[in-house]
Amino acid sequence: MFTTQNRHRLPSELEVMPFILRLMEFIGLWGPPVQIVRFLAAFGWGTMIILFPKAVLGIGSDRFDAIAKGIAEFIFEGSLFVAMAIFASKRTAFEQLINGLREIFHKATNGPHSNDCYDLLLRQNLSINKFVKGYTIYGCFGPFVFCVPSLAASHFRYWTHSGNQSEPLIFELPMEQEF
Repeated sequence: MFTTQNRHRLPSELEVMPFILRLMEFIGLWGPPVQIVRFLAAFGWGTMIILFPKAVLGIGSDRFDAIAKGIAEFIFEGSLFVAMAIFASKRTAFEQLINGLREIFHKATNGPHSNDCYDLLLRQNLSINKFVKGYTIYGCFGPFVFCVPSLAASHFRYWTHSGNQSEPLIFELPMEQEF
């Protein structure tokens, strides 16, 4: 289980997944068990905003392509929510894994071959940490970059529209972009 004081404090460069554990603590999946309330609030809000409308209210179109896109989005988003729920339910096993890795790191850096192990763990931790930070940035900002072209095109069309009532003003949605 999570403890605020570790028996063996590792040097900061040998900590097990420090960046990811800080992110998980922020959303409530790491740290004291009472912090799970944050995750449950975000999970419930996401379910009500993303999954519930599609499941209960439908897609809102009779066109086959819109229905297919809506069902595909629902399956994709649903699989993410299910995976998050499974992970949250297996939190204690994850905490045991992290604590076990901390013990292994501590034993490996305090033994007869500690210099070699320290260097190996340090190189691996630095490369894993760089990858995780890059992937997190991609995961957080990728959707926004995906939406920028349609947002720019819609604004351009709005501000350059002649105002003629006979010409319809057509806005572009992100899923309608043809890359």
